[in-house]
Amino acid sequence: TLKSKKFIFYLLLNHNKVTPDTCKARKNAIIKANLSKEENCIFEAYKYYWENAFKYRATSTRADFWWPVLVNFIIFVILYFLLAIAGFASVTSIMNGYNRGVGFLIFLLFVIAVFAIAIIIPGIAICVRRVRDTGLTGWTVLVF
Repeated sequence: TLKSKKFIFYLLLNHNKVTPDTCKARKNAIIKANLSKEENCIFEAYKYYWENAFKYRATSTRADFWWPVLVNFIIFVILYFLLAIAGFASVTSIMNGYNRGVGFLIFLLFVIAVFAIAIIIPGIAICVRRVRDTGLTGWTVLVF
């Protein structure tokens, strides 16, 4: 991708020397750059989400906003699914006279609580960046 970006930059600098071959090469380089960007889009967006948790003046794209929302949702679904299984197992063992599985249930509740608290600050930061990209002030997030 670095070569294609350099090639695009080269073509932009030499825009007066356009031939059909350079147009085709430019189009292919742009397609390659976009494809490589899309391949890692979800991982890059989630990484950007956590790295810029305290940066309110940066900018963010729609993908930078929605991919972390999807990843956080999937993480919560998995954690709640595990919680439901552990809860069912704990209730079943208590009804049978045993005291098993309660520790794992408490551990899962702790993990869910820590994760929910941890995503508050990056969530606010990404919301502020998206609101600022629309031309409004970051304080508008407090209204909603």
